[in-house]
Amino acid sequence: MIKINPHIFRAYDIRGIAMGENPDLTPEIAYFIGKATGKYFKSGRAIIGRDARLTSENIQTAFMHGLIDAGCEVKNAGLTASPMIYWATCAYNFDAGIIITASHNPKEYNGIKIVGKNAHSVCGEELQKIFEITKLYIHENEIAREKETQTQKTQMQEARGKKTVRTHETRTQKTYAQEQNLLAGKTARTQNNEMFPETNMQKIKEESIAKNYITDLLARVKLNKKLKIVVDAGNGAAGPFIKDLLEKAGCEVIPLFCEPDGNFPNHEANPEYEKNLIEMIKTVRSEKADLGFGFDGDGDRIGVADENGKIYPGDYILMFMAKDMLKRHPGEKVIFDTKASQVAINETAAAGGKPIISVTGHSFIETRMRSEKALIGGEISGHLFFAENYYGFDDAFFAALKIAEIVSRENKKFSEYFASLPRVFATPEIKAKCPDDKKFQIVKEITDYFVKKYDCLTIDGVRVRFDENSWGAVRCSNTTPALTIRFESPDEKKFREIQKIFYEQLKKYPEVDISWYKYESRNS
Repeated sequence: MIKINPHIFRAYDIRGIAMGENPDLTPEIAYFIGKATGKYFKSGRAIIGRDARLTSENIQTAFMHGLIDAGCEVKNAGLTASPMIYWATCAYNFDAGIIITASHNPKEYNGIKIVGKNAHSVCGEELQKIFEITKLYIHENEIAREKETQTQKTQMQEARGKKTVRTHETRTQKTYAQEQNLLAGKTARTQNNEMFPETNMQKIKEESIAKNYITDLLARVKLNKKLKIVVDAGNGAAGPFIKDLLEKAGCEVIPLFCEPDGNFPNHEANPEYEKNLIEMIKTVRSEKADLGFGFDGDGDRIGVADENGKIYPGDYILMFMAKDMLKRHPGEKVIFDTKASQVAINETAAAGGKPIISVTGHSFIETRMRSEKALIGGEISGHLFFAENYYGFDDAFFAALKIAEIVSRENKKFSEYFASLPRVFATPEIKAKCPDDKKFQIVKEITDYFVKKYDCLTIDGVRVRFDENSWGAVRCSNTTPALTIRFESPDEKKFREIQKIFYEQLKKYPEVDISWYKYESRNS
C-alpha cells in the first residue's frame, strides 16, 4: 500500500528523505505528485529540470510521467539551476516550472519546487491543494489495484489447466513488474519497448535553456572593469553555468568545486554558513581577488566575501544592493525577512527606502514582492529577489552579476561599502533540532510567553524587541525539523542577556536542541 508522509509538503516546497531505509520522497510518490501537479495546472505546458543530487534524475523521470498522464506538454531541461527554470517559465510563457532539488539539505534529501506563470511560487494553500489531489490519485490507484487483484484471483480460479494458469500468472507478474519500474522511475521503457509506446515517450521534449538564459542576463548588466572573482559552487548545479556567465561578463574566474557531484564531497552546498566557504576565503586572500561568491545546491542563494575574505550575511548584501537601486528609485519598498539585522533595516530606511518585514521563505518573499510592488527583497540565507530590470524571483546568478557591476562601476573595494556601519554583536541563523510534529506547538507557546512581556512581531514565530536595536527571534524552519533562532544587539552584555532569556524558555522543552546556547557572535 502506498503511503504519503504529509510532512514532505512543507510551507513553500516539497522536501523529504529520498535515500536510505525509509525514504518518504520516492519516485513512486513523485509520479503521483507529478500527476496531481498536472491536474492543478489544467494539463498546461510545463518545463522541468533537476539538480545534481543522486536521486534527482529518477525522481524527475517519474514526475514527468505523472505530468504526461495528466495531459501536460512537458519540456525537459535536464541538469539545471532553480533560477534558470524560473527564468524559462517567464521567458517562454510556461504554465508551470518544476525543479527537482533539496537546495542545501544533506545528500539523502530531495525535493520539488513548483512555480506557475511568471514564476509565481506555488506555496501555502496552493501547495496543499496539490497534496489533496495527490492523495486522491493514490487512493484511486489503491482501489484499482484491489479490483485488479480480485479480478486476477477470479480468473485464475476459473482458468482450466495448469498451462493456462501459469501463462496468466507470468503475464500478470510481468505487467506488475513493469508498473513498478515505471513508478520507481528506473527507466523510460524496457529493452523490449514494452513499458511505454514510443509515441508516449516522444511527448517529453528536451529543452536547452542555458545559452539563452546567460545571453539574457548579460544583456541586463555591464561591468566597467575586469574583476577577479573566486567562485565556490559546492559541487551543486550552479557549477557548470556560473563560471561561463561571469567569464562572458568580462571577469577572471577562479573556480572551486564547480563539478556537479551529488555526494557533495567537499562541503555542504550552503553559503549561509562560513564553515562551508573556508576554501573560498583562503583562495580570495591568496589570489588577491576582488570578490568571492558561494552558491547553494540549486543556484538560488549566494554567499559573498570581500577582498579580505570576510563573509557578509544575506541581509547586508540586500542592504548593499538596495542602497544602489534606491539612488534610481527613491522611496521604493524593500522586503526583509523576520531574521534581518536591524542595522540593515535602518540603513535601508536612511537611504530612502521603505523596509517591509515579511514571513521568512523564498516563496513568501516572492509573493510579498509582487503584492507590495517592491524594488528588491531578500533574506539572511542569501535569497535575493529583483524587480528592477528583472522578473522578481530569486536568482543568485543575477545577484552575482549585479554585485560585480556595482563594484566595477565605482572606485571602491567591496569592504569599503560596509566600513562605516554600526558594529553589533549578532549570531548567524542558528538551527536547533526539533521534531516536525512538535516544533509548531513549541513556538506557539514561546510566542504566547513573550507577547505578554515584550514588544513582539508575530507574523512568523516571534521577533522580540528589547530596545531600539536589540532583538531575538525564534521560528519554525520550513525545510528541516528544526527551530531557527537569531540574536542581535550593539551591546555585548545585552546580547548575552537576550540569549539567556530565550535559552530559559527553550530548555523547558526536551525535544529542542539547546547546544547553541552562548553561541559566539559574528561581531559584525
